[in-house]
Amino acid sequence: MNVNMKKFLDKLRTTIWRTSSSRYNAARRYKTKEIFSTISLALLSAATIAVPIFEKTYVVSGSEADKALDWMSICLGLFLLVVSLIEWGSATGIKAESLHRNAESLTHLRLKVELLLEKLGDGLSISWNDIDCLREEYEQVKDKCPYNHSPLDSNYFDVSRRNDAEFMQSIGNPSYGFCKILWINLCWRIRGLEFFIIAWLVIALLGWKIFTL
Repeated sequence: MNVNMKKFLDKLRTTIWRTSSSRYNAARRYKTKEIFSTISLALLSAATIAVPIFEKTYVVSGSEADKALDWMSICLGLFLLVVSLIEWGSATGIKAESLHRNAESLTHLRLKVELLLEKLGDGLSISWNDIDCLREEYEQVKDKCPYNHSPLDSNYFDVSRRNDAEFMQSIGNPSYGFCKILWINLCWRIRGLEFFIIAWLVIALLGWKIFTL
């Protein structure tokens, strides 16, 4: 068995695994953002209708609460318009689909690398040209996707698979403290949702303030 060939193939397999897993993570993150934003926009649309109805039914005309709800209705309408345009322009769903397909292609390529490793282990003849073709194919497949995963997606992969044998063999057991693992998990789960979370907190605070007038 050619030891150098095996080392290179092992490294290439792990590199492909990390890239594909990071892109799977990015696709999942974008999909979550798309679902969350869709639900948020739907609820905001309902709120722009519900607030004026509530105002005319239960709030005394000309009161401070009545004036505040008028402003809240206007702000909700403008906010809904702006956020809808931003979300439409961000093409979150398209990014999720593109990254997921690219990750599937990379996973298929990883199987090819594993096949070569099996051949090498059985003593069958393979050439450096075969290995270089796989390396070039990895670069081509990776570059086909117009979007890239973020470092946070890679960090989430690191903390999620830090105890896997293949991962430890390639770069050693990464040192992550308990707090850092929790922080990376939290950041990954709310990445892209911060704007909506803050917006809902502000709306809830304004609503509470108005109803206490």
